[in-house]
Amino acid sequence: MLLGFLVCSFGILTLILSHNHSLTDRILSHIPVPGPKTSLAADPGLVKQMRMETVKAHLTYLSDREPTMVVTASVTNDALLPVANLVSEATGFVDGKAVASRSGRCGRVVSTRLLGRMRSEELNVLQNIGPPAHVSTPPGEELTCQVMLTGSRAEEFDRVEFRIVSVEPLRNHHHPRFASWE
Repeated sequence: MLLGFLVCSFGILTLILSHNHSLTDRILSHIPVPGPKTSLAADPGLVKQMRMETVKAHLTYLSDREPTMVVTASVTNDALLPVANLVSEATGFVDGKAVASRSGRCGRVVSTRLLGRMRSEELNVLQNIGPPAHVSTPPGEELTCQVMLTGSRAEEFDRVEFRIVSVEPLRNHHHPRFASWE
């Protein structure tokens, strides 16, 4: 009877913790183990928990006839905590050598029609503007990332690589409290 009660209690606790990640992190942060590993926010593999899907690249021309390779991807947050400030990077290759690279924050997408109306200087300014600070991606949600590679070599790319460079836990995420061993 006692064993059945313990198994049932463990099952209920497991269900609660697997569905409420902030509670799980709060409980883990109170475990008296020294070091930063007690918080899910300190996970060094947070970038690896961002799943890229439907990566697309296409060539378009700006209003000043500057060729631009537009790389767009859907990124899903598979981490157990909300994240912000996703930064992606696209690299264009010609004959196996990287000839162009650009990074940008996720959350801002420009249509091909609007790109056709912009000059290269305007696009550079736009790419340096980040999305609003409150943009976050909860667990399981999807965010669109877009990076544009401009320049005369954009027409010659034989391969384009796209990757997530960095990601941060949401600012208001609960930070760990460490036990005092005095």
